[in-house]
Amino acid sequence: MWLSVSSWTETVSRSGTDKIIKNTSDFTQVPVGVLRIMTEDTPPSINSIAIILEGNIVMDEIPTTSQALCLLFGLIYALHLDYPKGMKNTFVLIQKILLNL
Repeated sequence: MWLSVSSWTETVSRSGTDKIIKNTSDFTQVPVGVLRIMTEDTPPSINSIAIILEGNIVMDEIPTTSQALCLLFGLIYALHLDYPKGMKNTFVLIQKILLNL
């Protein structure tokens, strides 16, 4: 569910206007995920956070990982998507225990 990307996804400009360039990343095998773009600095920090649904980045430039997770649950609910088969129990745990839904 969590994807951390550094050098293999192009990020533009270290001067402050970091954007995700979608044409170099292939997420077709990712049914659901939160993508965190990391800097190559030491220690690495998060540049940008995005949500992947059915292999496509549907939202990006999300401020925090926790907001991305809540938005992911909202999108899954609003779009009537099923949890991925191999991660269903993880999503149910997060939904019932952590989010208290």
